[in-house]
Amino acid sequence: MKLLVIDTSYTFKAIKEKNLYEAIYSRDLNGFFTKVWSVHPFASITKPCNQKNDFGKLRTFKINDNHFFIEGMFGRFYNLRKFKIFNFILSQIEIFFFLKKLIINEKIDYIKAHDPHYNSLIAYLLSRLTKTPFLVRVSGNFDKIYEDTKKPIVPKFFIFRFIEKFFEKFIFANANYVIAPNIDNLNYAFSYGLLKEKGAVVRYGSLIYKRHLLKPQERKEENFFKKELCLNDRYTYLIYVGRLERVKRVMDLVQIMKNINKNDVKLLIVGDGSLKNELRKAISLNGLEKKIYLLGEKDQFWLSRCLPNCSCFLATHTGRALAEASFAGLPIVGYDIDWHSEIIENGASGFLIKKDDHQCFSDSVLKILNDKNLSEKFSKNIREKAEELLSPERIHKIEIECFNKIKKLK
Repeated sequence: MKLLVIDTSYTFKAIKEKNLYEAIYSRDLNGFFTKVWSVHPFASITKPCNQKNDFGKLRTFKINDNHFFIEGMFGRFYNLRKFKIFNFILSQIEIFFFLKKLIINEKIDYIKAHDPHYNSLIAYLLSRLTKTPFLVRVSGNFDKIYEDTKKPIVPKFFIFRFIEKFFEKFIFANANYVIAPNIDNLNYAFSYGLLKEKGAVVRYGSLIYKRHLLKPQERKEENFFKKELCLNDRYTYLIYVGRLERVKRVMDLVQIMKNINKNDVKLLIVGDGSLKNELRKAISLNGLEKKIYLLGEKDQFWLSRCLPNCSCFLATHTGRALAEASFAGLPIVGYDIDWHSEIIENGASGFLIKKDDHQCFSDSVLKILNDKNLSEKFSKNIREKAEELLSPERIHKIEIECFNKIKKLK
């Protein structure tokens, strides 16, 4: 069995720098697929495209005998860089016909698209031309995201949200199967016309770097913060991990920390994004430079070491990072949105807070920090919930069954 995955989450460079190989290796589902080709159709769009190496032919990388990575460029020719749309179309035509030939020559069995937008457009067209079934992964509740951001999910391609919604309905109607990492996201697909028998929840567990699965006590390190960040280990450290974007509600972290009026409580923010400068400015304006530390991107090995040494995870809106924090046995305070309630049991393994209630969020963090017994209970329960809900072996079996169902539905 062979699989083609179209996913714009990470470039090959980002996968190497952040040590995200597990997210690639997990795609073969423990050998169910003997070969997997992962494709980013326009890798160089993640930064300003001005240099010659931002343009040109698609690139292929061999990761090992079973996994390959293909990157298209945002523009096909450097000399046409001023004609961005035309140049982009040329690049996408090139990668499309390359993938069509690859599917036919390698006899690829399935195509998987990691969103119901541009990736799925490519998957749908390839599926129609090659008669290869395609599966779509829904990574969010896009209506709720739009409520928060007032912007389309993929503005560079669809411009308006109503166009995206029309396209999503089309994809859900034509995909052979749809999976989502949680119930909330799958219900979103059902609300847009996906048939019940063609959808399932396939959670984040299989994507997690294996060292996160080790018991928290095996990963705790004495003087970790001093050694890694030159910070005082006697302080109490909270942590947020995720993109610095409006949809992640990262600006709320400033008010939450302002409400926690304790000088020995610090917040580590791990991640990068378009709000980095705005967040830094807000931290400065509120005099929180000595309480909030922006650490930028960190690789998975570093995160697997850091998380168990922290005292609480702040989940304003998180996906895979919440799973990693749960495996680390971190007590969690989070907004009651998206999939948070599917892993956090309020009062048993953390606290779920009404969205935008900064004061209650801060008070809940302090309850955990001030009550050792409560913290230990939350830590034990959230780890057990993660092992039950996010077991990679269990999730692999569920996804394999999804592919098998495609055969039965055809």
